[in-house]
Amino acid sequence: MSLVDNRTHLIDGENNNNVSADTTAAPTTAVSTVGTVIQGTNAIAFQVDDAQEAILFDQDTAEATFSIDMSDVTMYGMVKFGLLESFANLGGLMVLKDAADGAGGDGIGYAVFGNDVAGLPYRFGYTGFKLDVSVVVASPGTNNVDYFQYFGTEAGLDHTAIVQVGFGSFSLVKAVSSTANAWTDGFYYIANDSYAVSIQGGSSGTPEDMPDVITDDLAVGMGLFNNPKGAEYGFFGPTEWGSTAAASYFRASDQQWYLIGDNAGGHEIGATHFPFRLVGDSGNTNSFELTRLVIVNTGVRAQFDLSHADFNIVNLTQVTFDGLGEITFPANSATKDMVGLVFNNCDQVYFDTVDVLGATFNGSNDALGALLWDADSNEENQDNLTFNSDGTGHAIEIALNTAALTTFTIDGYSVSGYESANDGSTGNTVFLVDNLADGDVDINVLNGTGTFSYERAAGYTGTVTIIQSVTVRTQGVTQGTAILLQARETVGSVTAGDTLASGFADSNGLFDYSHNYEGDLDINVRANNPGHAVAAIAAATGGTVFTDETEEATDATDDDMNLLPASPAASDAFYFGHTEQFPALKLWITDANGAGSTITWEYWNGSSWGALTVNTDDTDNFENTGHGLFVEWTVPGDWATTTVTNQANTGQLYYVRARLTTVGSANQTRARRVTLNATRYLPFPQTGNAVRTIASTGVTIDAVWVEDTNGRFKQT
Repeated sequence: MSLVDNRTHLIDGENNNNVSADTTAAPTTAVSTVGTVIQGTNAIAFQVDDAQEAILFDQDTAEATFSIDMSDVTMYGMVKFGLLESFANLGGLMVLKDAADGAGGDGIGYAVFGNDVAGLPYRFGYTGFKLDVSVVVASPGTNNVDYFQYFGTEAGLDHTAIVQVGFGSFSLVKAVSSTANAWTDGFYYIANDSYAVSIQGGSSGTPEDMPDVITDDLAVGMGLFNNPKGAEYGFFGPTEWGSTAAASYFRASDQQWYLIGDNAGGHEIGATHFPFRLVGDSGNTNSFELTRLVIVNTGVRAQFDLSHADFNIVNLTQVTFDGLGEITFPANSATKDMVGLVFNNCDQVYFDTVDVLGATFNGSNDALGALLWDADSNEENQDNLTFNSDGTGHAIEIALNTAALTTFTIDGYSVSGYESANDGSTGNTVFLVDNLADGDVDINVLNGTGTFSYERAAGYTGTVTIIQSVTVRTQGVTQGTAILLQARETVGSVTAGDTLASGFADSNGLFDYSHNYEGDLDINVRANNPGHAVAAIAAATGGTVFTDETEEATDATDDDMNLLPASPAASDAFYFGHTEQFPALKLWITDANGAGSTITWEYWNGSSWGALTVNTDDTDNFENTGHGLFVEWTVPGDWATTTVTNQANTGQLYYVRARLTTVGSANQTRARRVTLNATRYLPFPQTGNAVRTIASTGVTIDAVWVEDTNGRFKQT
């Protein structure tokens, strides 16, 4: 037996001593007929008619009368009777009386179930029912529909001194003769905020499962669990799983659990009086594993607490929680994993630091947030979470009490249905920040989908910054292509007309930049390659000291491209490289070389540098200045690719170099830019719309390049 009933057992039904009834209920006899007994060997049989009647008990199992403070307890009872009126018509009642039979006092029957409120269906036609006395104590005498006054008044009932308990009923039909038509077999109570039953678990080789729980419950007739069909299980009381003195193993898969927080309708229990928790022993192994479960709460929401530090194995895989109360997870360890969880309209969830891979929140019953982060959370352990708004509340509450900057980093979060404006008007944003010390908060969103927004709680004046980095990519262009991306509209901190990014495509024809997503943003895309050099490298000190000047060779700044150094020497050179062979280049020289020098144009033939056959040299050994100075040559048949020292990581390129072979009155020679006669440099797009939209997933822009057949390279 792995179940321990923690309730106090008031009435066992073994005999009819000290059993009384009002003026019409009869008889009250102890019977042992098969099908009428669910615990012990006897049950109490009685007769009810088509009027309000009650049967009362003032004994415990030792045949002694009692007087009990029941103002903050939940009472449980079991009855077999199939002809009850509805709940609203007071079909089934839990009766409490504060004076012994014949001594006056007040006796009230509180409606708990009926023919339309099922309670807990149990074996042999019995029904379990319960009454949270603290609920009626909180507002006595205010709802005449929910109770019947057998004796005295409801307002006068002393809930701190109950001496009789019982069952009240209203039958749909008149009783026949004096034959019993109802049976009861057990009344119990337990203090609120405690646990009606402890499931102490099995062994490592034979873990406890729900069929075991049902078997144990039926063996003693507790009436706290049922198994109406197949893999469906009902839970009727607060449950505690594990042991503080022994190892405990529990496992369940492919089941539906129904946590019955009231009587499957009817009179509810207190908001915090239906807990579910784990409790472990630090000296032993404690394991709780759920796989492919659906856990549904009806009535008052069950609090689901998995956080006990001594429960060292906690694994939940593909578990759905529907309508539960607060759900608390454990701190992280190597043996605690949560995968593929779903929370449908639950109260707030607290993950603490546990590893979570994939969880979905569909709405929330907590206006502050479906998920809580606080000083003890570690959001970096929780990846790929999805939040779907139901139109109210927030996805995540950030509740910190620190004046220091706090940074959160989340990966793979997806949000939908939330207001996009920060500090908006609907109270429906992704983050609610309530930092009591007004510290600033930075939220780094990696690989996020949807618009992430925040609301600051009343009185909080700290700065909240959401950094949602998405990738904007232009692809399909030639290496070295100039890319320009500009905003077409104002979104968040971006103003229409802002340059978002500019640069050059890499050796794979890609240009990426990281954009902080603050909402969908339309952008203009410009891509142009008028023969930009993929690599432009200066070689000074006799051609031995290399400097990458690729950026200088492609921008519009005068005198920043050093064709020859300040003190030129023989073999100083400048290298021009591209991914494709090119028959010419065009220079814009701003500071000319001195007279008497010789520049030799060379190419790489696979093993050495050989002289090019130059057909045109408008630079005249770099002695001329101006725009549109062409150097043209015959493309050699053995031109091969190579790399040059200090070249950026652009792969093998076709190079030509201009090498100083005769030093005359050589001067420092500088230029503004160079373009190469590459064939693919038409602007993007050639046709169609250059507008693209950056979404929460970023954007990839495809370009299609065509060969230049119009000789645009020669146009100045």
